[in-house]
Amino acid sequence: MIRRTLGNMLRAPSTGGEEAAAAGAAMAVEPKPASPAHDAALGRQMGYCFVTGAQKSGTTWVGWMLREHPEIKVRGEAGYVGNASDATTWINEEALDGFLEQPSPKRLLGELAREDLLAAAQRGMVESMLRLSCKPDAQTRVLGDRAPQAYCEGVEALHRLFPDAVYVNVVRDGRDVAVSNAFMMLRNRKWNAKSYGSMEAGEAAHAAHIEQDGSAAGVPLLGDGMLRHYATRWVRCIEAGRRAQELFGDRCVTLRYERLLEDPTGPVRRLFETLGVASDDATVAACVKASSFESKSGGRKRGEHDAGSFVRKGIAGDWKQYFGDREREIFNKRAGQMLIDEGYEASMEWTP
Repeated sequence: MIRRTLGNMLRAPSTGGEEAAAAGAAMAVEPKPASPAHDAALGRQMGYCFVTGAQKSGTTWVGWMLREHPEIKVRGEAGYVGNASDATTWINEEALDGFLEQPSPKRLLGELAREDLLAAAQRGMVESMLRLSCKPDAQTRVLGDRAPQAYCEGVEALHRLFPDAVYVNVVRDGRDVAVSNAFMMLRNRKWNAKSYGSMEAGEAAHAAHIEQDGSAAGVPLLGDGMLRHYATRWVRCIEAGRRAQELFGDRCVTLRYERLLEDPTGPVRRLFETLGVASDDATVAACVKASSFESKSGGRKRGEHDAGSFVRKGIAGDWKQYFGDREREIFNKRAGQMLIDEGYEASMEWTP
């Protein structure tokens, strides 16, 4: 009855005049298409990139430069793999097996390797999420996500889903990473008792370094627990970058924060070339300029400190103001050898 009635509504009636006929014709018209820019991107083959590194290594800066490119859409920080509820859990082996037990799917897909089917399903969901969140237009050729830490933790899973993607590995001196994280945690009041030994000690650090209360002078920026935590995480991220180099090969692009500070032009051009997008002088210069410290800080020069700003100082070697013998001993136990391996120090006897 419902189908017959709908059919009658869509057909021009034999009675009722021109108005009824026009109404029926209007209902039969197909939905209005999306914008021309959306249509141009719909169904087009895209490249993919994932930006990661230890938190506060400069991934946001790299993401800004990528987003300024007219052919690249990179968002953050979804972290599609590398956490407890990531894309690898959305369709799992149990759910896939249930689907494959049905006669038709089993006939069509049963001979294919289950791990390949699982990866295809999981990748398809991430690709759909990227298209929805990035909103590609007629110029877009690359979609991506920027998530510090997550893609380090999930490098193997990411490669399983996106072996053709570009893995952007951002590296910074682990001591500067620790200092920058400490300022962020204090600014956002995210420390806990383990960070400083007590919540009261954290309050004192906040007063000294964020509120810049002169009466709290001499309070260390880095608590013992906080420093151990960030040193350990930094090592894990460096190790993940090395695994990414093995897995992705030439599609793993390592960017060093210190080198970007000197002159980002060469590294950024190389990244654009690897992504297969325009890398001419004008495009690179525009992306670099729009993402500069001066631009993002509201006009401050590098080295001009603002403890309350996300774009705080923008230099290398800031750790020297906050590290003493205690900090060196704690950091060395967790990450001293990695400092040497990465070329930041020649021995464990480094000093500020």
